[in-house]
Amino acid sequence: MGCPEETIEYLPLTVYDYKGTLLSVDYFIINPIGMQDCMNLEASKFSWDDENKRIVRSDKIVIHKDKASALPQLFRPNDATEYIVGVNLAQAMYKAQLTNIYWEQLEIA
Repeated sequence: MGCPEETIEYLPLTVYDYKGTLLSVDYFIINPIGMQDCMNLEASKFSWDDENKRIVRSDKIVIHKDKASALPQLFRPNDATEYIVGVNLAQAMYKAQLTNIYWEQLEIA
């Protein structure tokens, strides 16, 4: 499954050097719209904010096995701040030699 247009926001990014000289207008920030209900809360480890009833930090995200196959290639789980990239998109990013990315394989249970 890819990233349907209605679930992704593409924000133009203009890059300047330290002197203010325009370097490029060819970049975008990609922002997934909304969140996916896909976390296995029993198997995941996170810090919970009781007052606001939300996750404030995820130490371990585990994807629920019954929901994994329907997820897009780029998304945020409900209540988490992390972006998750699917295997197909991760392989394409790796092949394109993108840098400054921290990869961590997630468990599905």
